[in-house]
Amino acid sequence: MAGRRGADAAWRIRIAKGNEVYVGGKEVLIDRPVGDDGHEPEQAAPPRPTIPYAAAAVRRRATPTSQFYATPRGNAPTRRAPDAHPRYDPNAPGAIVMKRPCQKHQELYGKGLPVVDVVLDPELARVLRPHQIEGVRFLYEAVVGMAALEHQHSSPGQGAILADEMGLGKTLQTIALVLTLLRQSCYYSSVTRGMIDKVLIVCPLSLVSNWRREFRRWIGRSSVGVLAVEGDGRTEVARFVSGSQYQVLILGYERLRNCAAELAKSQKSIGLIVCDEGHRLKSANAKTTRCFDVFSTKRRVLLTGTPIQNDLREFYAMVDFVYPGLFDEYAVFRRVFEEPIIRSRQQHCSPDARALGKARSRALMTITKGIILRRTSSILSRYLPPRHDLVLFCQMPPVQRVLYSFVLSYVHAQLASGKARTYLPYIMMLRQLCNAPELVVNEDEASDADAQKLSRAVCELRAALKRRTEWAEASESGKLHVLLELLATVRTHTGDRVIIVSNFTKTLDMLQRCCTRQGYPVIRLDGRTRQDERTRLVASFNSTEGEDDEPFIFLLSAKSGGVGLNLIGANRLVLYDSDWNPSTDQQAMARIHRDGQMKPCFIYRMLLSGSIDEKIYQRQLTKMGLSDTLIGEGTAGDSFSQEDLRDIFMLEDTKCLTHDLLECLCGGDGSEAKVRTDDREKNDGKPPGFMTAKEHTRITAKQQSMQLAAQLGNQRHYDMLAHPGKFVDDDMLRYVASRQQLRRAEALEHAEQSGEPTGYDDESKAALESVLAHVCAAGARLAHSSIDIPKLARDCTAITPAPGELAYLFAHARSAEVEREDSSAPRAEQESAIENVIVEEQLDDDEENENENEDEDEDVNDN
Repeated sequence: MAGRRGADAAWRIRIAKGNEVYVGGKEVLIDRPVGDDGHEPEQAAPPRPTIPYAAAAVRRRATPTSQFYATPRGNAPTRRAPDAHPRYDPNAPGAIVMKRPCQKHQELYGKGLPVVDVVLDPELARVLRPHQIEGVRFLYEAVVGMAALEHQHSSPGQGAILADEMGLGKTLQTIALVLTLLRQSCYYSSVTRGMIDKVLIVCPLSLVSNWRREFRRWIGRSSVGVLAVEGDGRTEVARFVSGSQYQVLILGYERLRNCAAELAKSQKSIGLIVCDEGHRLKSANAKTTRCFDVFSTKRRVLLTGTPIQNDLREFYAMVDFVYPGLFDEYAVFRRVFEEPIIRSRQQHCSPDARALGKARSRALMTITKGIILRRTSSILSRYLPPRHDLVLFCQMPPVQRVLYSFVLSYVHAQLASGKARTYLPYIMMLRQLCNAPELVVNEDEASDADAQKLSRAVCELRAALKRRTEWAEASESGKLHVLLELLATVRTHTGDRVIIVSNFTKTLDMLQRCCTRQGYPVIRLDGRTRQDERTRLVASFNSTEGEDDEPFIFLLSAKSGGVGLNLIGANRLVLYDSDWNPSTDQQAMARIHRDGQMKPCFIYRMLLSGSIDEKIYQRQLTKMGLSDTLIGEGTAGDSFSQEDLRDIFMLEDTKCLTHDLLECLCGGDGSEAKVRTDDREKNDGKPPGFMTAKEHTRITAKQQSMQLAAQLGNQRHYDMLAHPGKFVDDDMLRYVASRQQLRRAEALEHAEQSGEPTGYDDESKAALESVLAHVCAAGARLAHSSIDIPKLARDCTAITPAPGELAYLFAHARSAEVEREDSSAPRAEQESAIENVIVEEQLDDDEENENENEDEDEDVNDN
């Protein structure tokens, strides 16, 4: 019966370019469709001519020799060494020829051998895009040692960091490099064919099978022996170490810890080490990084789509991994580079300190030139359909606002009394309330007794409110209500499918329940999904057309599924909650806008206006460097300043706090952003250095405004309550906005006729403000004693339930215009990428200890 279902499923596989199908037990990749006009009808071949064979005459004669056992002196040619020649013709049309070694390189590495051209495999050369060709050239020159000589580095090195954004084909570029090094060398030898014998590729465990499939896709099965370790790895490692059948070993970081010493004893040395998702190696003291100490391999390539996010210590560790000796010891690096750059970015540093920091930044860029290459995903705009990045600011419904304010008042009382020992449980509780109040459960999970007390009170208050007022679960969560409206619209009016991403397992559970109640077919991938099941889920989702009985929604864990997966079966992705670390979100959002995508892509980031949700987003934009603090262990809460805490534990009553901070004068109608740039912080005759606290707050807000403007300058802003018809990029969101506008108008009309409150009228708003005053007072009392929850619920009966609404929208469209490929652009982008990493990243030196938990592969967040 299972076989019959499998056969039936095979007929529903979409026959489209880039999809994989199975024919007769063979895995087949569809290259392109062939129409009837693409070939001639089959005809019988003409008969072969018969050629008469003449009898050969046998000539017999003795071959003279100088002595009885001497070699014959006949006409046999003398064996000569074969002429040095490249593997492929460098003059062939479309041939991609690597750079030839300079005289200095020949003296260091040539060993007197003749120089030959290294030509990229023609089969790969036909599929590589211009930016990928440039990437292969960059990697080749780096690992061969040419880049170090060209840029006159202080020590010879053979490593590189390829830091392209997600979706640009880092895997394919690496495979092209591996194949080239295994098959060819710039110095000809009749004994060895390649520059290296073996390659070790280390990646997250969830990407091992993806690497294996990519090797099979691009170079087949027989070209290079590829061995992927997906189990305990003992047998595979032994075969790789002792034999010559396999030249490439792929294994996870976790497996490497157990077999690094054995791999270092390989009969044929490992000539190249590739580390995918290399930002895991951002600390030299991490257990995973120390595993590589047993290898003497100098050629190292680090792949990452999200380079250094927080501080120059990470930058130092990653560069030192691929290019040991380029910098002095970290203490010297910190004194010469890190500290001056940190001082130059402080708000009130002196002109001399700022000038010194800029000079050290430029020096650091010069030193690392030729080691780091980064291109942005804007390159894809010339190959893929357009991508629309949409930030949805959703308003809180009344019940959600009551519960959120209750928590804030409790925390404020704790802060004022100095009783709070840590703030992380309260931050987590606020994030749960933003996703959906039902996620705050009455369990003794929190290690802090005060946090347990608050969670119990929130659950009791929510239950009491629900008994006294009528509302659906979606009506108590602004984001959930807008999401369900969007899903219903997409399901009804399109054949599109949707990826929903969350950082929390409990949120995925809640979303799965809601989608199932709506009758949507759902599949899910998180940290508990087995590796073989992951592969099956992704292949199945990408190969079906989205029929009624096929999955409409793919629920995805940001930590476990946001890396390396290709989910082009969907063209809409919802990021339901944000992570403090922007790299996590960027990885997740890149799952659908990839090679093979045929539809325009829409990526929705959902935020709750004025809440911690929106403030996390702002910190991502301004690179405040709080991610290590929040995901690390120890006394993370102690590293928050009082100003940080006041900002985090504050609820702003606004449609969009980010737009307010921008001080944008566009009016929310989608016109060009008009950020105020007037200098209101001029010295008014006050002594130099004098500044009141009020002035400091105003200047800080202005600086934050300018930072946000730099990040959001190319986006359009839409007030979806005042101008719902102005936004035209996505018909589905336009429909959602028009429906909520109609619902609001009908409710106000009914209120005018019946005199009953609706939740939208001024009377309802005034009643809610009165209730919030009671709630805040009760929360503050709870911090010191107990409160009467039923009485508080009775005080809240004046609340008129109303659904959350889409209040504001920021839109950024990446067009599909084709631009001329400039061969010098990647090098220029490399320099700007280093500048972004070194100069623009916010530096945070408060965190001294590396979180070893980041080395674990499956990051299942159960909160």
